[in-house]
Order: sequence, then C-alpha cells, then structure tokens
Amino acid sequence: MKIKTIVSDIDATLLPPDSGIRLKDEVASIIYELEQSGVTMILASARAYAGVVPIAKQLHMDTLGGYIIAENGASVYDAKNNALLYAREMDRSDVLSLWKLCQSYDADLAFSQTDRMIASDFSAGFLLDHKNCDLDYMITDHPQRYMNDAIMKCSVSKNEDKIAELYPLLKAHIERRYPYAVTYSTANILDITVKDCSKANALQQLVEMKRMKWEETAAIGDGGSDAEMIQRAALGATLANGKPECKKIADMIVESCYEDGCISFFKHIIKLNSAAKL
Repeated sequence: MKIKTIVSDIDATLLPPDSGIRLKDEVASIIYELEQSGVTMILASARAYAGVVPIAKQLHMDTLGGYIIAENGASVYDAKNNALLYAREMDRSDVLSLWKLCQSYDADLAFSQTDRMIASDFSAGFLLDHKNCDLDYMITDHPQRYMNDAIMKCSVSKNEDKIAELYPLLKAHIERRYPYAVTYSTANILDITVKDCSKANALQQLVEMKRMKWEETAAIGDGGSDAEMIQRAALGATLANGKPECKKIADMIVESCYEDGCISFFKHIIKLNSAAKL
C-alpha cells in the first residue's frame, strides 16, 4: 500500500484542545517530510476557514499545495491558491431569522465570513474560539450589513449550562423548520450547518474533483465527525482520546493528542511508503 493523500482533523488530533494555531515543531516537521515526498495534505476541521489558514501556512501548504475542509465540511479550499472549490451555503434570510431566534432565547449567534465571524455579542464560547483559532469576531446589531461573503456556518454561544439547556430546544426548532443541522462544537458553542454536511461528504467531492483515490488515502481524527472518513480511508486511525465510534472502526489507535500520538501515525505512513518502493 502506498499513501498519496492524508486527511487529518486538527483539534484533539494534531494538537490538544484549545492549543491555538501552531502545531508543535515535531508534528509540523514530520508532516512536512511527507509533503516533500509527494503526499498531499488535507486539513479537515470544524474551525472556520480563517482559523485553519495559519496551520496550513505552517505546513507550507500555501506553497506545496494541499486542501482545507472547513466548518465540518461546509467548505473546501485550495490552500495554495486560496480558492473556494466547494461550498454548502446557508440562506441569508434564514440566518437573519436564526439571529432573532437566538436572541429570543438569550443566546448569541455568529455567522462565518471569509476572514471573520459576525456576532451579536462576545460571550463565553466566542471568546474561547477567538483565542484558540485567532479568529476575529465583529460585534453588531445590524448583521445584514456584513453579509458580504457566502455563509457556511452559524454558531450559538453562551455559558456551558445555558448551551446544555438550549441544545435540545434549538435542535428541535431549527431542524424541524430549516434545512439545517444543529450539533455540539464545544461545551460553549453549538454549530448550525446545512443538513448532510460532513467532512466525509466534502472529502468525497474533493476526491472526485481532483481524481484522488480512497484506496490511496489515510485519515486520522478523534471525533464523531471524523468517523466516516476514518472508515472509508485505506488506512484509518484515531487516538487514545478518540470517541468510541472512531476506535470501533479504526485500523490503528495511537497515543493521545497530549502525547503527540499523530506522530506515530505519520511514521507508520512513512514506513508503508518506503516499503512500497521496494
């Protein structure tokens, strides 16, 4: 088996949760080694595009090439050319309705733009997202003025207890009335995206567009949103901190993200590709 493409989650996979926008040098170095050998790197994250770009640049994807799957599959970008390849957009009038809905529940809503999030207030979840992803938030009472780019994702923020209370209410209301799905992102944030939007579906679009092959693809991740791509890849891996659904279908389980377990995964791919040359 020779691996030509690697798709990797970021948070709790390449680095521990809430660890910002820079990988450890050891992690970045081994990924760079694989890239230089001709392997294509794909970063697949729940983060907004702007929160993935700094890591892509650290991995030299802006010069070597590679792809970014952002917002849990709502968008796919060519990292070298900074070009949008695929998108599952939300309707702007729906977003304005969701803005009012969240305010009626005393919660804050933000929607994505290419380089920032537009939000009703800067509550707990958005503050953490800003610090972790170096993602700018603009606070406004006039959201319609700032809908300049396609909207791929909305997020709902408040404190942890309030989000736990709101989740079943918002999920039932939104999924019954709109073509969107509501999912937990963090303890303080709920994400709203187009239904059937997933990392695996976005990756399938990329496979078809760029004539990649699943049988030459390796995938690693820790969460439920990663499980399908782990299962479909020729080599699927998760970490000791991975969700049970990932561990059930993974070909290999490496050390946790706190122990840089992803390095074991990348070393295994180097060995596989070296053996394939013999």
